[in-house]
Parts: sequence; C-alpha cells; structure tokens
Amino acid sequence: MPRQKTSLTSILDTIYNSKNCIKKLVRVAGKICDNGHQFNCFEGLHIKKDKRGILGYHCGSFAIEKQLYELAEYGKEVELIIQDYTGSISDFITHTTEDNVYDTATKTA
Repeated sequence: MPRQKTSLTSILDTIYNSKNCIKKLVRVAGKICDNGHQFNCFEGLHIKKDKRGILGYHCGSFAIEKQLYELAEYGKEVELIIQDYTGSISDFITHTTEDNVYDTATKTA
C-alpha cells in the first residue's frame, strides 16, 4: 500500500486548531542535507505576517513555511522533525514515517 502524503501546512493546521492547549508548544528541527546546516526552534506555534504581509506559521520568530519554501525553490533537500507538545498530531498523521510515542513526524521538503 503506498504511503499517503500529508502536507506540512495540514500538519501545522491540525496542531494550531487543536483544543488541547491554549499555547501550541512545538519543536521544529531540521537539517539541510547537502551542507549539514541545522535549525532548531522550541516555542509556541502562531500565525503572523511577514515583512511582505503574507500570513504563515511561525515557531517563535522562525517562519516555518517561508523558510522551507525558499529552500525548496533552491532545490535543497531538508530533513524536518515537528514535535507537537500539545498532543494533537498523532491523531492526524497516518501512513508517514512517524513515531507515535513521541508525536514526531519526519517530512522531506
């Protein structure tokens, strides 16, 4: 059975819209595969406008979708881990490389 693909925005929507916690605490960590550059953020998930006025998900001051979109434009492969500390993600993600014990989803952008 082929794996069902889940978009990053759908995962973030599920975390953000869950009723489990007022402040959606997440950890977003990643590594750019070709150069080994790493990023790591552990803060509340929120929606905010960037300098151009475009709304997007942020973990603290890290613009998740914007940064990943820019990396994808340059053809970069990224290993990404999203850990949801509100407990909502394990009910949503199916057929992906996830570890339900830790509510961790691994995606390649």
